[in-house]
Amino acid sequence: MTAEESDRYDEAVRAGTIPSTALSRVIFRNWLRFPGCIILTKVGGFYESYFEPALELSELTGLKLAQKRYASATKDGKKSIVLPFAGFPTAQLDKYLKLLVLQLGRTVVVVDETESRSDEELKERRVGRVVTPGTLLEEIGLAGNESRFLLAIAIGNRVSKSSDELEQDPEDTFTDLAVSLAYTDVTTGDFFSKESSIAHLEDELTRIAPKEVVLDSALRELWELGTGDPTGSDRGTAVELLALLRVLGHHVSFADPSRSSPVEDSQGLMRSTLEMDAEARAAIPLESQAISILRRQLEYAFRDTPTYLRQPKRQSESAYMHIDAATLQALEIRHSLQLGDTEVQRGSPVSRVGTLLSVLDQTVTDAGHRLLVRTLMAPSTILSDITERQELVQAFVDRGDLREELREILRGAKDVARTLQRIRRGRGGPYETWKVAVWIRVSERIIGRLKAEVELEHSRLASSQPSPKQFQLESLKRMTRVVQAWTDLSDIAREIEGSMDESWLLSLDRGLSSDESKDSHDSENGLTVNANGRNGDSEPDETFMSRWIKEAEGRETTGERKQMGEDVVFWLKPDASEELQRAHDQLADIEQRRVKMEDELKRKYSDGVVLTWYSRHGYWVNFVSATNPDRLRKSMLEDERFRKAGESKKHILYKPWTVLGAERDNVFRKIDRLQREELNRMRTMIASRDEVFKDNMALIEELDMCLGFATTAAESLFVRPFMTNGTEMRIINGRHPTVEAALNAHIRPFTPNSTVMSPGTHLQIITGPNQGGKSTLLRQTAVIAILAQAGSFVPAEAASIGIVDKVFSRVGARDDLFRDRSTFMLEMVETASILKYATPRSLVIMDEIGRGTTLQAGMSIAYATLEYILSKIKCRTLFATHYHELGQMLAGSETPLPVDESGVLRGEGLPKRDGVEFWCTDVNEVAGAFSYSYKLEQGINFNSHAIKAARIAGMPRAFLQTASATLARLQAQYTRAQQYLSGSSTVEEAAPSGRTQQAYDGFVHAPHANSVVTTREASNNERVATGEESTRWSPGPATAASHPSSSSRGQDSRPSADA
Repeated sequence: MTAEESDRYDEAVRAGTIPSTALSRVIFRNWLRFPGCIILTKVGGFYESYFEPALELSELTGLKLAQKRYASATKDGKKSIVLPFAGFPTAQLDKYLKLLVLQLGRTVVVVDETESRSDEELKERRVGRVVTPGTLLEEIGLAGNESRFLLAIAIGNRVSKSSDELEQDPEDTFTDLAVSLAYTDVTTGDFFSKESSIAHLEDELTRIAPKEVVLDSALRELWELGTGDPTGSDRGTAVELLALLRVLGHHVSFADPSRSSPVEDSQGLMRSTLEMDAEARAAIPLESQAISILRRQLEYAFRDTPTYLRQPKRQSESAYMHIDAATLQALEIRHSLQLGDTEVQRGSPVSRVGTLLSVLDQTVTDAGHRLLVRTLMAPSTILSDITERQELVQAFVDRGDLREELREILRGAKDVARTLQRIRRGRGGPYETWKVAVWIRVSERIIGRLKAEVELEHSRLASSQPSPKQFQLESLKRMTRVVQAWTDLSDIAREIEGSMDESWLLSLDRGLSSDESKDSHDSENGLTVNANGRNGDSEPDETFMSRWIKEAEGRETTGERKQMGEDVVFWLKPDASEELQRAHDQLADIEQRRVKMEDELKRKYSDGVVLTWYSRHGYWVNFVSATNPDRLRKSMLEDERFRKAGESKKHILYKPWTVLGAERDNVFRKIDRLQREELNRMRTMIASRDEVFKDNMALIEELDMCLGFATTAAESLFVRPFMTNGTEMRIINGRHPTVEAALNAHIRPFTPNSTVMSPGTHLQIITGPNQGGKSTLLRQTAVIAILAQAGSFVPAEAASIGIVDKVFSRVGARDDLFRDRSTFMLEMVETASILKYATPRSLVIMDEIGRGTTLQAGMSIAYATLEYILSKIKCRTLFATHYHELGQMLAGSETPLPVDESGVLRGEGLPKRDGVEFWCTDVNEVAGAFSYSYKLEQGINFNSHAIKAARIAGMPRAFLQTASATLARLQAQYTRAQQYLSGSSTVEEAAPSGRTQQAYDGFVHAPHANSVVTTREASNNERVATGEESTRWSPGPATAASHPSSSSRGQDSRPSADA
C-alpha cells in the first residue's frame, strides 16, 4: 500500500466500515486502485467480493448476499460489525465473466492467491488480470469462428484537401481529422493496423466490429463531460469521435501510451514512449501511437504476463475495397435486417440466417471462417491477388474428388491460432501442445495430397493426354505454388508425438469439450481444453467431464493436490527421458510394495482392509467394509505401528504405509517437475518457430476459404468472373445468392437479370412497379462485385468486372433518432457521403432518392444527384426510382414523354443523354390476374402498380375501392394537365367540369412558397416565370426546380398510370 492508501484504510477501520484484517487490507487496496470495477478475490475454492462491492455483485448476478461478523476496534472502542459478502466456486469463474464482462460490459479484476510455503503462512494475493470485453482470453460466449477484436484509436492532425476536392467544392472548408487504428484479437494473435479519418471511422467500426475500443487517457475528461456539438462546430474533432462511440454503444476504455513498453515504429526503430510530453508524443508516427495505446491496455489487462504482439499487418486504403457502414448493413453481408429494414445486431453475427455470409460460408475450420469474414468485409482491389485466388478456386472447382477429400481432412484440424496464443501466454498445457502436433499432421496431409495431385497432373501433361486449357495450366501452377510455400514443421510434430502419451490425450479429447468446463484443473497440468466446435470434434463425455470437475471443486488448493500425488497426470511417456524412466520405475516398485503390504494386512486382519489416502489427512488404513470394524480396530491398535486417526472409527494410521506414502509423494513430485520441464521445453520449441507457424497458418486458412468458394460454386452454379483494371461491368443473368437460396428453400425459381455498364453507359435508371425486383437487382449487382473481388466465383452465366474501389448504397428506409436524424435526413447524409467520396472507379446503388419530402423537392434532389454523378463523378451507378419524369429532365426536354396505353416507354421514344440508359421491370396481367415479371428490359415504366401491391399485402376491400377511385380521378386530371401544357387542348377542354380557369391553373401549377413554377400564356404560347426567375431543363448542372407536371405534395400522391 502507498502511504495515502494506508491512511485511508486506517480511517475506514476506525470508522467501522471495514474490519482490521490482512485480507480486508488487500481488498481495500484493490478497491481504491480499481474504481468502478468488479473485484473478485480468490479465497480458497471461491471467488468472493466483500463490503459495498458485494452488494453490487449480488444485484448484478443474483448471487445470494451473505453476512460475516467481525470484531473491530473503532475510535469508540471494540465492537462487532456485520459486513456483506458474496461469491461463487472458482470453477464457475467463466460463467460469471460471461455475464459481467460480455453481457453487462463491466470490467472485472481477478485477484488470485499464490501458494504459501506452509499452511501457517498467510497466502499472498495479487491482481492476476483485469478482464474487459476485448481482453477476455477465454472463448466463453464466443463462437469459435468469431473474432474478438480490441481496437485502439489514435487521433492525428487535420487532413489537407486535395486539389480535386477543392475544385469540386471550393466553399466546403471542412478538413477531416486523421486517425490510426491498431487492433488485435487476443485469442488468436491476429494484429492489424490502418490509417483512416474521423469521416470514415463509422465504416471502420462496422467492418472491424470491435468488442472494446481503447483511447488515449488524455481524452478521458472529455468523455466524462459528454459535451460538444459533433455535427456543428466540433465536427471532425475528438468530440465527434467520442459522440460516435457513444451512439454505436462500444465499450470504451482509456490507456496512457506514455506508460507503455517500447514499441517499434513503421521505420523499424525502437522508440520508448516513457515519460513523453504531448509535443514528443505528437512527433511519433500516428500508427506507433495507436500501437502504444493498444500495448498499454494489454499490459494493464494481463499484468505480469508478457504482452505478445507481432508486427501488424498494415491495411492500405488502396489495397482493399471500401464498403461503408450503410452498405454493409443494406447488403446484409454479416448482419441481417428485420422486416421493414430495421437494423438488428443481436447475438453472434457469424451464423446469421439470411446474410451473404450464411449462404457463402462453406469453410470447415474456425480460422478459415474468420478469414472469410474479413475478406467479405474488405475485398481486395489488387488484380493479381484476386486472380491468384480465383486460380486456386478454379483448381478445386475442376477437381471435385480432390476438393471433398481435402475438406474432409481439414475437418480434423484444430484451431491452432488460439492454441498458439495460449502457449505464448504460458497458459497452454499438454493438451494444447498435442493439438499443435495434430494440426501439423493434418496440414501435412493436405499439402501431401496437393503435391500428389500436382505430380499426377504434370505426368499427364508430359504425355499430352488430353491437351490442357490455359485456365487449367494456371490453376495447376497455383497449386504448385501452394505446395512450395509450405515450410516443413514435422520435426516439432515428431518431438511432441515421441514424448506425449497419445492414449491419454485422446481420452481427454473425447471427455472435455467446452470452455465452460475447461478449468477443472490447473491449466499448466494440461487440463484446460477446447476440443469441440467447428472442426467436427466429438460430443462431450459427461461422466468423464464431471469426474474432473468434481475432483477440482473438492480440493481446496493446488498445493494439496500436488502433495497427494493423484493429481499428477502421466501425459508424458515414461521413456521420454532417462530420469523420468527411473522415476516411473520407482513408482512401479512402490506400487508393488503397497500391494504386498496390503495383502499382508488382509491375511493378518481381514479382507476388508484397504490402504488408501485422503487429501486432508494423508495415508490411512480403511476397514469400513470389514466384518465387525470396531473389534478389528481394537486389534490393530495393539500393534505399536498403528495409531488412532483422530476420532474416526473407520480409519486408522499405519506407520509403514505412512512412510511408503511419503516416498510415493516424493516420486510424484519428481514426475510432476520433470513433466513441467518438458512442457516448457516444448513450448519454447514451438514459440521459436512462430513466424513459420504464422505463414503456414495463413496458407491453410486460404486453402479452407478457397475450398469453400469452390464448393459453393459447384453446388450453386457460380462462374468465374473475368477481372480487369477498367471500369466496365458486364454481368449476364446474374442472381442474388441470398434471395435465390431463400426461394429455393420454398421451391420457387429466381428470375436472373443482366447488368451491362461501360464508360458510355455508366448510369442506369431503373423504374417499375413496387415489389417488382428493383431493389434486389441493385443489391445483387453490388454483392456480385464484392464476391468477385473476394476471389469467389459469382452467381451468373458470365461476368466481366472492372475493379471497384468503393461500394456505396442508399437503399431502404430507416431513421437514426439517437443522432436526431429523421428518415429523410439520414438519406441525405448517406447521399452526401456518396457524392463526396465516390470516385470514377466506384459502384453506387441508389433506391428511391428524394422520398420523404414534397414531390417537387424530392424530384429536385433526385435530379441533382444524377446530374452530379454524371458530370463530376462518372462512376458506375444503378438508380431505382418512381420519378419517371427524371428521363425527360436529364434529356433537357420540355415535351412530356410519349407514353402509350401500356404505361411503358420503349425504343426510339426513350430520352437521350450521354452515359445514361433506362431500364424497367413490369407485371404480367391475364384476365384480371397479374404476376410480377421481375425481368429487366430497356424502357421507362410509368406504372407503380402500388394498389396491386397493397392488395397482396392484405389491405381491406373498402380501402382498395377508395384508392382505385381516387387514383382514376387523379390520373384523369394529370392527363388533361399534360395535354394543356403541351398545347394540345384549351383550358376549357382540359379543365374538369365546373372548374374555372383560375382554379384549374392552380391545379396545374400548384404554386407554393419558395417554389419555381411555370405557366402558359394562351395568347403567344410563351412560358414566363411566375416566381423569381425562369427556368428550363438542360443537360448540364441545373438548380433544383420543380417539374412543370408536378402537381401535388407527397411522393405517392403524384398521379400515375396505375390499374
